Amino acid sequence: MARNLGFSLDAIRSVFASHEELSKDDLLRKLDGRLLEIEQLMDTLREQQQHLRALRTTLRETWAEGECLNTTSLVNGKLARQGKH
Repeated sequence: MARNLGFSLDAIRSVFASHEELSKDDLLRKLDGRLLEIEQLMDTLREQQQHLRALRTTLRETWAEGECLNTTSLVNGKLARQGKH
């Protein structure tokens, strides 16, 4: 179950290798840490999704107008079409 929740194998091993029981507070702290990691990953994925959607839209619009995409703008992280700002 812990592996399905995204805990690393090392984290799981360290819990079982420890001769001490994990306190409730420690367990909650670890769960809160994992929840924070998941939220950060989700934020990153949402941002990537937005950028990919914007790129896809730019490409479709540019190609539909028979224009070439300004690759320098893409390299610089801008989704601008050649000759347009």
